[in-house]
Amino acid sequence: MPVRGILCAVILAALSPSAQAQTSPSIVVEATNSIQGGGGHEQKRLLVRLTSDGIVQWETTQWQKPNELHSTKIDAQLVSAITQRLDAIDPEAIQERMGPYNRYVDTSAELFIRINTPKWKRQFSVINPWTHWPLKPVPKEVKAVICEISRLQAQVAQEPVEPMCAEGADAQKSQR
Repeated sequence: MPVRGILCAVILAALSPSAQAQTSPSIVVEATNSIQGGGGHEQKRLLVRLTSDGIVQWETTQWQKPNELHSTKIDAQLVSAITQRLDAIDPEAIQERMGPYNRYVDTSAELFIRINTPKWKRQFSVINPWTHWPLKPVPKEVKAVICEISRLQAQVAQEPVEPMCAEGADAQKSQR
């Protein structure tokens, strides 16, 4: 077969539906938590990574061992619902680096987030997002992203939802 024929066959194979279906799934949302402790010790952990094909990954930490990576698959309808909720957030309210929102003793935390939805793509970090001693309120858009991450992680890793994201958390604060 002449070179021109081979080139055409390669191009047609690359454009075929089966070749397009083999493209890797895209990340919908990913969050990594980095905790800086006393003495400069840093601990990083993948909280959650959701891809468009419904694969969810997260890490658990173990004392003096490397983090353990876990994986599961969620229903396509749930992936769609999460994507729609993230799409509804105003990306203009999200800056490249935000916070600190809370004060911690002897540590600091930074949440690195990547979002890739049909309506917006952004990478940003949030410093000290987890409820402790408030310095300033977390903007509603940032809270919506953090709570989406927290609910997904809680669902797949059987961990509790962050207190600021628990049902009725805002109602409880207003009653105090």
